[in-house]
Amino acid sequence: MKCIQTAAEANARVVAVFATLLLVSCIHFALTRALDTNSDTVPNELLWAISMPPLLGQGPPTLEALPAYPIHESIAHMGSPIPNQILRTWKTNSRREIKEMCHNGTDHPDRLRWFETWENLNTRAVQIIFTDADMDTFVKGHFSQRVIEAYFKLPKVVLRADYVRYMMLYELGGVYSDFDVSCRQPIWKWALGKPNVAVIVGVEDPGYASHPLYGEQIDSIQQWTMASARHHPFMAKVLHAVTEKIHSFSPEELIEADVLELTGPGIWKKVVWDHIVGLGANLSSSAFMYEEYQLYDDVLVLGKNYLNSKSEGDPNAFISHHSTGFSKFGWRNQGNDVPTKAPVEKPAKGPAEISKQPLVSEENTWNYNPLKMVLSTGMGNTSVLTGPGRLPRTIVTVANATRATDLSSKQQALWKSWALQNPRWKHILIDEKGMNQFVRWFCTSNQRDAYLKLPFLRQRVELFKFLWLVHKGGIYADPDTECKSRVRDWGALKPGVGIVLGFKAQHHSLPALQRSVLAAVPKHPMITAFVDERCSEILRTDKVDLKERFNFRDFFESSFNRHVWNTLVEAGLGSTEILADLDWRGYIEIGDVLIHGNDRFFPSNPNNPATFVWSHGDMWDSAWKEETLAVQM
Repeated sequence: MKCIQTAAEANARVVAVFATLLLVSCIHFALTRALDTNSDTVPNELLWAISMPPLLGQGPPTLEALPAYPIHESIAHMGSPIPNQILRTWKTNSRREIKEMCHNGTDHPDRLRWFETWENLNTRAVQIIFTDADMDTFVKGHFSQRVIEAYFKLPKVVLRADYVRYMMLYELGGVYSDFDVSCRQPIWKWALGKPNVAVIVGVEDPGYASHPLYGEQIDSIQQWTMASARHHPFMAKVLHAVTEKIHSFSPEELIEADVLELTGPGIWKKVVWDHIVGLGANLSSSAFMYEEYQLYDDVLVLGKNYLNSKSEGDPNAFISHHSTGFSKFGWRNQGNDVPTKAPVEKPAKGPAEISKQPLVSEENTWNYNPLKMVLSTGMGNTSVLTGPGRLPRTIVTVANATRATDLSSKQQALWKSWALQNPRWKHILIDEKGMNQFVRWFCTSNQRDAYLKLPFLRQRVELFKFLWLVHKGGIYADPDTECKSRVRDWGALKPGVGIVLGFKAQHHSLPALQRSVLAAVPKHPMITAFVDERCSEILRTDKVDLKERFNFRDFFESSFNRHVWNTLVEAGLGSTEILADLDWRGYIEIGDVLIHGNDRFFPSNPNNPATFVWSHGDMWDSAWKEETLAVQM
């Protein structure tokens, strides 16, 4: 009887809890509806806002309305130090010329299709292609005299291309792949979810090779696709071995030298073997890897099926190697087609030498400097940065509706992700009519005239996000962004922080910043100056040009990047080269400006646990079209 009574009491408690939750939900719904108004009398009531209370025991937000991302949890990217860029060498880096050669029979007809697989599967990666002339410039500008002499001593393009791939991996970092390779899986998957993988190599033929010290049947290592972090000691060893081997040959011997052994997979696999044996590998016992892999410290060795699969249906395959080396378009048909007495001079002293030691010194010493999570600079003229006050707890989004219930199911889910992660913040949804009224009520006459002069809605939305930050502050978030972390975790609420930005391409010579999510205190001088500059430019531009010859990227994206870096240099930053040492999960503090690495606001993988915000990138496909004209007033 006691047990029955206990169960009844438990059931009663459960019913009471559900009744309470239902009551709370009804009250919250009523309050939300009460806030829903389009009054034209009070500016703030024009905006539909909700502030959701935290729910006891509430877990992370689930976005059931969104399609599941095609990724298996066990191979999710965990923050590799390998940059999200693809390195190549080829006859040309012109897409038009690649296409023409495919069509006119001077190159393999599938070359363009292979090339585009890398773009299509790695939409957020940068693809860097060096031509023969680019290779020469790169070598002379970044490496020591001994490396330069070895490079120009080589009589064949294929030898130089082999050599340069190692230099690119050492100096730039990223994924290198030959031009006869197509991509089958995004490169962010290649680390297999292992944290801090800094080098990735793949087996070519399992059990096919031998070594007098390591065994008779060990796995050979392919050299057409590999990856490395910048300035890794393994790549330094590869460069040292190749450089010294080249110098051991006379010019006459180099003409007849075996490409595979001199600069190709012959010497490459020997350095791989030596390096991983030094990390504790037993090459005999780990041989015959197909679907298997081995992780030695930060070096990941993938079995044959990952980077040398011959099956089009292999689910493990990351790439397909089409092996054009033996065809009429392949490297085996290249002759002694480069001069071997090119002028060799020491690189001119400049910014590149400030932070880099010569790669191959006479003492053959190597330095590997791991990327830094935090970069902090001592600033001089901080008056151009420091903004008043602290960040308002407001998140504003421009969409094609003022009610969340009128948004598409996907947009509703994204909108809710911000509220679930930041329950005590004010969340504001504003449409085109609301933007226009905000500009009339709060902006200066120049700002208003510039805004209304823009003919396209997309142009107005881009200017509005900055106008909002100037006059109201807080966070602006595009409607296609998904919040994956509390704003508090961004460091946005720290005392002394006036602006929070995120890199879109921190590895560029002029690092690019994303604009899908921006945070700033009201009237911050850097944002205010940018708005004044853009408005003046709009007012100087003819209406016809704004409609027919307007370059959106140059006017907003490139100009914002230039403005930010010019402002920071004026404040005492110096060179942007220091950003090459920043981990993609880290951040840099410059005065009151906080800029986060690529993985925070523009990651290659949406399931990266380091991600703050994921932009789905379809704002102008689902909400509006790019050619949508603004309402004329």
